[in-house]
Amino acid sequence: MPPTSASPPVPSLREQMVRESCSMVRHLVTNGSRLPPTVIQSTDQFETALAQNQPIDVTALASTHERLSRLVSPARPGTLYLLDHAQQPGSRSSSLGPVRLVQQLVRVAMVCVGIFIILSVMAMADAHPTVQLFKRDLLVVEIIMQRVFWLSAAGIGASFAMLFQISEQIMARTYDPDETASTWVKFFLGVVAGFILVALVPFDTTADTGAEALGPPTIALLGGFSASAVYRILTRMVEALESVFTGGAREQAAAAEKTAMTRAAEESSQGRMAVAGQLVEIQQRLAAGEAPERAAAQLRQVVAALVPSSSEFPSGATAPEPRRTPTDEAPDKVPAFAVVSAPQDAAASVDASAAADSATHPEGTAAASG
Repeated sequence: MPPTSASPPVPSLREQMVRESCSMVRHLVTNGSRLPPTVIQSTDQFETALAQNQPIDVTALASTHERLSRLVSPARPGTLYLLDHAQQPGSRSSSLGPVRLVQQLVRVAMVCVGIFIILSVMAMADAHPTVQLFKRDLLVVEIIMQRVFWLSAAGIGASFAMLFQISEQIMARTYDPDETASTWVKFFLGVVAGFILVALVPFDTTADTGAEALGPPTIALLGGFSASAVYRILTRMVEALESVFTGGAREQAAAAEKTAMTRAAEESSQGRMAVAGQLVEIQQRLAAGEAPERAAAQLRQVVAALVPSSSEFPSGATAPEPRRTPTDEAPDKVPAFAVVSAPQDAAASVDASAAADSATHPEGTAAASG
C-alpha cells in the first residue's frame, strides 16, 4: 500500500491564539504602531510558555488576543498569521505566496490563456487561403473549437476578477481561507456567464452602436469578469417577459393600491382592538378599587394618542376647542370619551365612566339604587 501524505495536525485553541497573538504583535511593531509594553510582555510570556510546554492562563491569553485584534482591525488575526508564517525561515512557500487559492487560480488562468492563444492562432491559420486546418466536412469540430475558445476567454475574465479581488483582500489583511469554496463558485459562475452572454444573448454587431468593435471573445471575457452584470441582464429580460403576460403598469398600480387598502384596513382594525382593550383594562382597574385620578390620567393618554395635537394643524389655523363639560370642573370624576367607532368600544367607555362615578360618590350610587 503506497504511503499517504499525512495532513498537518490541527493546532489546539490555545496554540492558535498564541501564534496569532505573536503575529499581530509582529505586524504592529513592523508597521510602527503604538503598542503598550505590557501587551508585548504578556505575549512573549505566552510564547515562551507554549515553547516550554508550560501551563497558560487561558483567560489572560484571550484578553490579550482580543486587545490585539482591536488594534490590528480591520485586519484579521488568521490572515496575519498566514502571511507571517510564510515569511519565517524553513517554511515551504511558493513564489506566488502562501495562499493556496491564489496558486490554484493562477494555474487555471495560465491554462485558459494557453488555450486562448492556441485556438486563436489556429483560427487565424485556418482563415488563410493557403492553409486549411479543418476540412469542410469537419464543421462540427470547428464549431466545438469555437465554443471552447469562448469558454477560455470567459475563464480569463473570471480568473482575472477573482485574483484582483483576492489581491485586495491580502493587501488589506482581510483574506479569509474559509471563503475558498465561495471564490471557486464565483469563478465558475463567471465562466458560465461569459458563455451565456456570447452564445445566447443576442448582440447586433452590424448596428452602429459600438458593439461592432466587440467580438465574441471580448464579450465572453467581459461576461466572465462581471457575472453579476450578466445576472442583472437576464433578470431584466425575465421581468420584461413576465410583464407581457401579467399585465401592464395600470394593472400593477391597481394591485398595489388594493394591497395598500387592505393593509390600511388591517391596521385600523388592530388600532380599534387596542383601544378597546385599554378601555376594558381601565374598567377592570376601577372595579378592583383603583383611584379614579389614575384612571382619568390613563384615559387622557388614550385620547391624546387618538386626537391630533395642535402641532398637526397648518399655520394660521387653530385646533378646535373641546366642549367643556361638568366633568372638567370636577377633577375627581372620570370623563367618558367616545374614542372608538365600534359599538363595543363605546359601551366599554360608558361602563368605565359609570364605574368611576360609583367609586367617587358611593353614597349617591347607593341612594340611586335604593
